[in-house]
Amino acid sequence: MKDKRTALDTLYFVNESNKKVSLEIITGGLGQTSTFDAKIEGILDIKKANGSIPQTIISDNKTLIGKILIISCTITDTSRDTNYTELRIRLNGGIMFIEYPLFANVENEGDTVDYRCVIRFFNPK
Repeated sequence: MKDKRTALDTLYFVNESNKKVSLEIITGGLGQTSTFDAKIEGILDIKKANGSIPQTIISDNKTLIGKILIISCTITDTSRDTNYTELRIRLNGGIMFIEYPLFANVENEGDTVDYRCVIRFFNPK
């Protein structure tokens, strides 16, 4: 596979406020099939979800400080039109809105791509 980004290990900045943080997970491209797990210890535990999840409140800033979001996603190329797969993770409500785009083209129809994301909630204060 050429031109791919399937792993992410990063920080998402939060503060000591009560402002709510939301998570949105978008899987694709068009016509592709996906399954994912998303976990934040003690806050979020999604297992074997299919497709995407809409913007969902996960917790407030101060509760997320020091927590880790782990997302594991497998996307299978089930589209006859494209071999492009993508995973977009959107976080909003912390210090700023951020979208993390990941993507890969598979070589053959029916191939799968495994995505792994680790996002640490960090207070830069």
